[in-house]
Amino acid sequence: MKNLNLKKAKFGSCCMFVPLDSSLGVKLYAERYERDISFFRQKKASKLGLGPKTFKRLTLNNPIVAGTGWRGDVPFKYGFITEKARQYRGICRESNPKLVKLHRKLEKHGFMSHDVIGPNIGYIGKKLVCIDFDIGSMG
Repeated sequence: MKNLNLKKAKFGSCCMFVPLDSSLGVKLYAERYERDISFFRQKKASKLGLGPKTFKRLTLNNPIVAGTGWRGDVPFKYGFITEKARQYRGICRESNPKLVKLHRKLEKHGFMSHDVIGPNIGYIGKKLVCIDFDIGSMG
């Protein structure tokens, strides 16, 4: 992938997210198995209306070394294109009915939801969805 704007990149425990445009982004991982697990979990969630759409998986010829976060100088090489969600900025409490509903739906379909908190949820249109399906969040 050429011309990724790394200044807009966001980092999670296992992933780097780089926006491509207003509707798409790329999630990048250091390990292929992390990418594949996240890809298939997110794809399943998307079909259930609980996550963003997934598109093509990819492997970078020239890995990106971000040099930030707890991963330091680990090269991010494996990724996939994903629908971009607007990050949730609301209150993350058990009393929030939207969050309770999302947690219950995720658990009903076999997802762990212990880490479905502010930075890991977002909106696709007006629908609240989970945006983090990696090993750190879903086990």
